[in-house]
Amino acid sequence: MPQRDLESLSRRPPICDRIEARRRPQPEAIAIFRQNRQEKLRILEEAAQKATGIDLRELRASLARNRRQTNDALTALSSRPATPDPTATAPTSRLYQSLKPLAGRLVPLAQPSFAFLDTPESFDQLQTGDWLWNSSIAPGNAFFQTDIHASSSSDYAIYNFKYVWNNDSDTAMLTTVFAGLSFTGWLTAAAQDGSVKNCWDAMVSAYLDIELVIGATNTPAEYRSSNVSSITARNGMWGLGDGLAEQLYNDQDRSISLEGYLVPPNSSLTMLVFVAFSFDWGFDTPVSPSENKAEASFGNRLFPGNRVVSNGIVLFASPVQIQ
Repeated sequence: MPQRDLESLSRRPPICDRIEARRRPQPEAIAIFRQNRQEKLRILEEAAQKATGIDLRELRASLARNRRQTNDALTALSSRPATPDPTATAPTSRLYQSLKPLAGRLVPLAQPSFAFLDTPESFDQLQTGDWLWNSSIAPGNAFFQTDIHASSSSDYAIYNFKYVWNNDSDTAMLTTVFAGLSFTGWLTAAAQDGSVKNCWDAMVSAYLDIELVIGATNTPAEYRSSNVSSITARNGMWGLGDGLAEQLYNDQDRSISLEGYLVPPNSSLTMLVFVAFSFDWGFDTPVSPSENKAEASFGNRLFPGNRVVSNGIVLFASPVQIQ
């Protein structure tokens, strides 16, 4: 894979590739799945109607009305204990690429120094809708608030805080970078309207990811991504499932780090902390904004306490000599 510099990664962060990969269709597997499911559904539906005399289509419509009432009640939710977050993803093979040519040539000169950066240099956004409600890069108070209402797989929102640390010495620095975030809000998904050819089965997913990208002058950038949460709503065969999913966050902390990045003498280290929200409409789930939808509510006028907070950057730097 070709190396990418920090400028290109800031314009199109690697998390975009991750989002697209989730949506990428697998035609062969989908075709086999559909053929197998259609035959089973035909057999089961015929047997069930003969045995019970129940009109399954009318039953599905009644359940769908009940689910819509439940879905409307979700907007009244403000807080609930959050589910423990999943473990971070394993480091990618891209890590340490700047150090590989220097293996065995770095000599430590002193104990590492510590820096805490609580003031971003800037905040940026890349989104398909007008969802950002508020943001701040004030010292010790960096956050953003967004209220995303997705109606198709093409919807997404990516936000990032930019931090800069200067290596003002005449010595290269071997750095370890930690970024911290806190989440208050919720993800919800509803899949209520499937296609007839899919026996009304619908599926909608929502994802929350974070990513840390770092790069120094004339040095290839490196990055690490981690999934914070993913939820999937599915209403099942004949639309008999609830078709709802939710994940709530009550000031939930999450961190991400990159170790062993070499910063040249008298240069700057730029650190980009990304938060990405993306969505997926599974299989043949139709675009039906009133029935199939997802929401990422992390701040609005009704819930001004909801937000995503950047807790800052912790950086350890060790001076080294390259022999």
